[in-house]
Amino acid sequence: MSCLLLLTISLSVPSAFAANKVLSLDGDGDYVDISDSDSLDISGNEITISAWINTTRLDKRQVIAAKTACGDNTWLVEINPLDCDLGILNFFLNAGGSEEQVCSSGSINVGTWYHVAFIYDGANRSIYINGQYDVSQADSGDIPTNNQPVRIGAWGTLEGCGGTPNRYFYGKIDEVAIYNRALTPEEIQSTMDTKLRGDEQGLVGYWPFDEEEGAEVAHDLSPYGNDGTLYGDASFVESDLQLGWWPTILSIVPNHGSVCGGTQVVLKGDMFQEGATVSIGGSELVNVIVFPEVAASLTSQSIDITDVAPDDVTLSITLKEKSTLEVIGSITLPTDSALVANILVLKAFIEISIANSPEIAGKIIVSVDGVDSAVAVTFTTVNRETGVQLSIEQLSGSDVLFAIVVGDEGRSEIIGTTSPGTVGLHDVVVTNPDGESDTLIDSFVYMPLVGDVSGNCEITAYDAALVLQYTVGIIDQFPADSPISQAAQKYISGEITIEELDRILQKWGYPSVFRLLGLENQLLQNFPNPFNPDTWIPFKLATDASVTINIYNTKGQLIRTITLGNKQAGIYTAKYKAVYWDGRCSLGEKVASGVYYYTLQAGDFKATRKMVIMK
Repeated sequence: MSCLLLLTISLSVPSAFAANKVLSLDGDGDYVDISDSDSLDISGNEITISAWINTTRLDKRQVIAAKTACGDNTWLVEINPLDCDLGILNFFLNAGGSEEQVCSSGSINVGTWYHVAFIYDGANRSIYINGQYDVSQADSGDIPTNNQPVRIGAWGTLEGCGGTPNRYFYGKIDEVAIYNRALTPEEIQSTMDTKLRGDEQGLVGYWPFDEEEGAEVAHDLSPYGNDGTLYGDASFVESDLQLGWWPTILSIVPNHGSVCGGTQVVLKGDMFQEGATVSIGGSELVNVIVFPEVAASLTSQSIDITDVAPDDVTLSITLKEKSTLEVIGSITLPTDSALVANILVLKAFIEISIANSPEIAGKIIVSVDGVDSAVAVTFTTVNRETGVQLSIEQLSGSDVLFAIVVGDEGRSEIIGTTSPGTVGLHDVVVTNPDGESDTLIDSFVYMPLVGDVSGNCEITAYDAALVLQYTVGIIDQFPADSPISQAAQKYISGEITIEELDRILQKWGYPSVFRLLGLENQLLQNFPNPFNPDTWIPFKLATDASVTINIYNTKGQLIRTITLGNKQAGIYTAKYKAVYWDGRCSLGEKVASGVYYYTLQAGDFKATRKMVIMK
């Protein structure tokens, strides 16, 4: 017996959080606990802790964040009216075995948002308030590591080492970030008013708290995934703190379009906000639609279970989130069972495997549906990871050959239509309504519409004849059977070049296209310049002419003459058309390094430019 098991997998992975939230703490047992990790054990002589805070009282000692406990101290940042004064910040640090603290000179008030940054650079401990330097104190030595968790909104233990967190925070905290280096004042000021990207240099922990209502986990958006668990009545509430969101452009498809506009493009990236605008080379996209969250969508290949297989087939399912690889179980599917039975077994296996996996439970919702010869399995992640990979493969010992690894990322997306632009390579800029922007440099090419010489974004015989007849009034139409019309059609189709078309036009008595288009005789700069050992000399001709290039040294002595003979009107700028000089004199010897002059003689036209040989 044989059967076909078709497994279709869709993963919804939102890349940005649904709303701007903050962490709310009531001072009564509320805090976030983040387990100790290698990345949070900062052992060098630099550290930065920053956050936005808004307290409801000043008479209580309140921890903003800490990695310390009684007898096992590393660092702590807090509001400290006991050792300092009302509304005064305190930066405690154990550096080089010396436990010291510094109190801020400036104070904060209740009900107001403040950005605070605490920095140790190996020589001083400093406090910054709202991006401005406040105070510093000399200090030195390395920071010791410990096995304590990082806690946001509470200290490690009761005074007296009772073992329960205390010094709870009253109010709201947002945008907590920890770096394993000392940020500069300029970096503090440039990042304080915006959401971080998550990949900033030295960032080992970043908790923006933009979680869904009722969530019990504060996700770390740094590369290290130091997620925190909420305790007490800690919750995420709507924010009254307005911060910018840095958009990130990852790609634009297609990356080219007509100068006439009208090309629909799709931009993918992160943190695109509704109302974002897009410009390409200064020309804004029209009909723009912004999708702040686009889920990843994954579909597997077919998996065949045939009668040439053993009595049963064993499958494993592996889920990869960020850098963590989790095998969530395996299942044996008998090949001689009815397919519907296999579907039921598969459904039960997936649900039980996920429920029994501590790393996966609570993060994934799964549904399985089967009809006839197909089964559809849908995974939906709820922990908002941006990169997910699902692998379904056969374990060893089976003769059935199949394997599937699929991966994708949920992103923000913008769809829009290009406006008319200018020929060439241009930057793409996305600007969010809050003014934050990102630029993808030289990422889109505006291309001329083939055959549209007139620039009116229409391709007709009128264009193919290079606007000659209608521009100068020579004729008012092209008879369908005329040589001009035939030549125009060949130009449109790419069978002949503009120079070949020009020769046909002149053969039939029409003026040179180059002259009518305003082309002038020109001697252009050689390329490359400086050069070694050879170079190319480009030029343009408005009319047919006999062309000669003379090369002189700085004493005015003629060292080489290159005779091209009679050349037709045209553009001679490409390598295969420009004049080639091998850097040798008329005797065949290589000339010395230095400045040389080259002169173009084309009929009555004469021009000179300078070039440099550098060896």
